[in-house]
Amino acid sequence: MMMMASSIVVGPLGNYFVPLMIGARRMAYPRIEAFSLWTFVAGYSYLLGPVLRGFPTGWTGYAPLQTQAGPGMISYLFGFAVISVGMIAAGFNWPRRSSTTARRHDLEPVPIFVWSIIATAALLTLASPVLLAAGLFGLLDKTAQTAFYVTEHGGSSYLWENLFWFFGHPEVYIMALPALAS
Repeated sequence: MMMMASSIVVGPLGNYFVPLMIGARRMAYPRIEAFSLWTFVAGYSYLLGPVLRGFPTGWTGYAPLQTQAGPGMISYLFGFAVISVGMIAAGFNWPRRSSTTARRHDLEPVPIFVWSIIATAALLTLASPVLLAAGLFGLLDKTAQTAFYVTEHGGSSYLWENLFWFFGHPEVYIMALPALAS
């Protein structure tokens, strides 16, 4: 829930408001900006499918139930993988903008919201690949019959929990930074 609401702040809204706040015309790399926006839209569209049809795992998508779930689980895992790619892309656009911000403002104060978005993007760039890997492992288990999470074939259902919560616990605090700063 926190990721869904806050990734919109870091991605599309952050890409819109931060350049306005620092006096720039747009982000440093507009194509990465557009790519991250459209990957968010695509990811949320894929996540809307299982929400409307339902899926038996709950919002955490725990592995023992993943393997037994129907086709809505594939949409769930793919949606989170696509959103992770969007968060990584949005995070890559911010370091260039922050260096431009530092040069442009010298000693002039930069709004705290800008610094919170930059910190959030940097942390998301580090944390999102773990969620992407977890989602891809689940997709491979569902489509290519691998056994990352299937305990009957030598996998570990705890691997999903560890990867998901390695992203999930810090993500709550990472994504809360812009809200706390505004």
